[in-house]
Amino acid sequence: MKNSENRIVVTGVGTVSAYGTDDKALWKAIRDGDSSLCHKNSNQLESPQAVRVNNFRASELLGKKGLRFMHPSSLFLSAASILALRDASIDVGTIDADKLGIVVSTNFAGFKMSAQYDQTTITEGPRYVSPMESPNTIANSPASYLAIRIQSRAFNTTISSGSCAGLDALGYAMSMLKNKKADTVVVGGTEEWNDEINWYYKKAGLLPKKHFEQAGKIFDLQSSGVLPGEGSVAVVLERLDVALKRGANIMGELVSWNSCFASSANKDTRIRGFIRCMDNVIEKSNITKENVDFIVSGANGLPEQDEIELAALNKMFDYNQTPIFGLKRIIGETSGANGLFQLFTSLHAIQNGVIPSSAIYNNSHNQRKNIDNVLLTANDIFGGISSMIVKKLI
Repeated sequence: MKNSENRIVVTGVGTVSAYGTDDKALWKAIRDGDSSLCHKNSNQLESPQAVRVNNFRASELLGKKGLRFMHPSSLFLSAASILALRDASIDVGTIDADKLGIVVSTNFAGFKMSAQYDQTTITEGPRYVSPMESPNTIANSPASYLAIRIQSRAFNTTISSGSCAGLDALGYAMSMLKNKKADTVVVGGTEEWNDEINWYYKKAGLLPKKHFEQAGKIFDLQSSGVLPGEGSVAVVLERLDVALKRGANIMGELVSWNSCFASSANKDTRIRGFIRCMDNVIEKSNITKENVDFIVSGANGLPEQDEIELAALNKMFDYNQTPIFGLKRIIGETSGANGLFQLFTSLHAIQNGVIPSSAIYNNSHNQRKNIDNVLLTANDIFGGISSMIVKKLI
């Protein structure tokens, strides 16, 4: 295939979510628009209730050794990555570690332990902090634990760019593969939900103060705020020539990525910036907007943020019958992991030829003969915008 050295493909996927490690159950919930787990948290005192990871035993995938001081975000990432490598038929015991890289997207890994370290230092003194917990105070602790486990040595990068982090991590990995810094890259997004993050979300005005049942309703002025979530998705990326040489199963191709920034103070500027970002990523893909079959949006239920994205999409895809889907009512707002959950959705839509039933826009039907090009979008409250084109390998 022409320029196969510059084409980046997905050869494995692993997930840890409200459906445990069951990819099929997660896809079924996304496909059917099943938000039944939104309000089925075992912690009835939690307000608002988050979409929590269920049926997950890290030791079954990772073994018991070395798990004691690993926090949930690190456990989720390591487990999802092991599953992704297994799905890609890659044995970490035989792969060249100098050609295996890691890119992780997370915004709140380390947040809990940093807060507790500060509290202990202030109230009891610095001698009373736990030395064993010190690695967990930094955002790249999940990536570090993963590198030790799979013995990756090519590079190890953590990206924390808000709601855009997941797509930005994928874009970064694409660049590193094209520049031959590695032959294989594990890209994972991971977040956990805890009291400290809950406190931050409340102070930032992201959580609903009432009408909790209305949380997370995307493109809906009645949405009361974000619906918190947690989990991890990891994918294995390779250059097409490497994947073909080893006979890998190719799930889809990452064609292009683009990132922009537009001032968060001006609505019209944000809308124009969003359109510019989508225009650029579509142009890089050598397709037209009419060729986009499906859009997986990063909308999260914050009306003022979703309004900007919907306005941009309306102007960009007016009368194009392009279905738009947002999955955060189903999995919750997973912050740094969002982009990877979006990629998971796009890959399954491409493979199965099915648009999730709760997709909206212009009476588009969920059954399509072909889904060749999928647009992923992300819009951060501080002005960051990212987008990506995923396509069926042709």
